[in-house]
Amino acid sequence: RSLARMDADAGLRALVASTNIKPEQKVPQVLLKLQDILNRISVQDDRVLGAFKNSLFSHGILQYCAGDALKLNYAKVEGGYATATQLAEILSSCCVGVDLGGDTEAFHRRLLPSVTDSLLSLASRLMNRALVVRDPEMFRFFRKVMGSVCWLLKGHGHLATQVLQSDHYERMLMSEEERVGAVCVSLWQQLLTANSELVAGLGKGSLSVILDDVVYRMAHTSNPVVGGAAIRTLLLVSRQQESTLQLIIHRFKGLEGMIGREWRGRGFDEEVDQLIKLLHREVPKPRSRLRLCVGRRS
Repeated sequence: RSLARMDADAGLRALVASTNIKPEQKVPQVLLKLQDILNRISVQDDRVLGAFKNSLFSHGILQYCAGDALKLNYAKVEGGYATATQLAEILSSCCVGVDLGGDTEAFHRRLLPSVTDSLLSLASRLMNRALVVRDPEMFRFFRKVMGSVCWLLKGHGHLATQVLQSDHYERMLMSEEERVGAVCVSLWQQLLTANSELVAGLGKGSLSVILDDVVYRMAHTSNPVVGGAAIRTLLLVSRQQESTLQLIIHRFKGLEGMIGREWRGRGFDEEVDQLIKLLHREVPKPRSRLRLCVGRRS
């Protein structure tokens, strides 16, 4: 088994290093080899999988995927953006649960930021294509790639700040398309559900980016998918630290009133009531109702 794995890895390395194949033709072949090897290794011990992921890093294969491969024009690649989406999923998966040897600095400081940027860049391109051609399949690919971003962040929470500061992610925040908003809000709900302590590692500026988008989307939609994810995200953030609860209270005046009016009776009343209770607990009721005012970032 060990020798078979080494042979497969050697074949993959040779393919990635080859200069005789056009880049657009190489990617589908690399994807097939990766899928084949991972399917065989996945039934073995986790240590074998972790060691294989490390070999992908040490031999530059993850770097190739994050660099040359994902930056191609996939209109010219066999399988199109479905190929890009599958490669992104494998790249994200292979950056989590890696059995690192000694070169941890290169992995954390160089590879992971590069992978994060490549995934967000691909997601942004898919979003743009989806908005231009109104293609439901492109939205599905966009969702899947953002799912790969989410998986990466679950394994490496410190990358959340990079995501929030990314120009690619900012373009998603600026989109008024409801399906894009649903993906962005759901990303943070999933992350904070998996690891609520992530909040403590975010600075006030980064946290405010999340909160502003969540509250803006919630205030400008009637979609229960967006509303439910927004309520749950606010609840997770509010429960984590006293300071974050105070930030929400002071940043969004009248939030509890809007939540009660617009989102009660939509299928998640328990969360609505819990959030309103938290917001009321810390702030005395004002004499007159304050209007919620959340403006789109300029």
